[in-house]
Amino acid sequence: MFKRLNILVWPIIITVILVTILTCLINAQIIEHDFGKTLSGTFVGAWLAFVSNMFMRYQNQYRDDLAAGRRALFTIRSQIDDFTNYRYAFQHSIAQVDAVIPGAPEWCLAKPMGFNFNSSNVFDYKSLGFLLSKESGRIAYQQLQFVERTYLDLMARHSDLNSSAIDTQKAMSELHSKIANLQNIPLKSLEPHLGFELTYRTRDHLRTVALRVDQDEQRYKNAFNVLNDALKETLSNDAKIPFLEIPDKFKKENLPPLPESLRSYVDQQIGQGN
Repeated sequence: MFKRLNILVWPIIITVILVTILTCLINAQIIEHDFGKTLSGTFVGAWLAFVSNMFMRYQNQYRDDLAAGRRALFTIRSQIDDFTNYRYAFQHSIAQVDAVIPGAPEWCLAKPMGFNFNSSNVFDYKSLGFLLSKESGRIAYQQLQFVERTYLDLMARHSDLNSSAIDTQKAMSELHSKIANLQNIPLKSLEPHLGFELTYRTRDHLRTVALRVDQDEQRYKNAFNVLNDALKETLSNDAKIPFLEIPDKFKKENLPPLPESLRSYVDQQIGQGN
């Protein structure tokens, strides 16, 4: 907060200078004593009211900016909480299929998932305009835009994958009624019957989500840390809050590994800088 009070220094200095001048004029009898006292008292009172009003205004602005900054930090914490829960559910869902059907085609690994993202996990950029006054704040502002797009993109990719997984299940169900002993036919051989558009679409949607859950965690951490540092510089140390502690079972290294074909695709994309 004290970083914001610098603007009050000059009104106080001006007040002291003018009162000093008036006192000198009174003592030199250039201004009558009673008139000078009245003028000085009126002037000092007006200036003190002005300075007090400025102090209250900046104090209120400080509280508003502090609240807005902390809301943004808690929004990132909520985003990464959704992200880690979704990653946990996604990789366990794939592992369950892979355990039953080892080496299954990637399209077969996709199952509909009942996961609800919080669409209110976005930022109030208007209230965060104070960040734009400093370079660190402008960088933080850009990071917030980036991480919001990351979160919304994962929501959209999840919706695409769910839609394709449902279409695949419906198509498989129709094949069961048309082809006898379907369970004895290699899954790869079913692709022409299901339609290559469907199997490739499902595969591509699965790959996209797999890449996102593998890479996006660091984006949230970077945005959180950059904003924390910007709030410290712009407001005070009191603005900072700790990062969300991810439970051990939700940490990336403790999740089931992706099947080899899917892992190979993710690694290839990372190698290409995607």
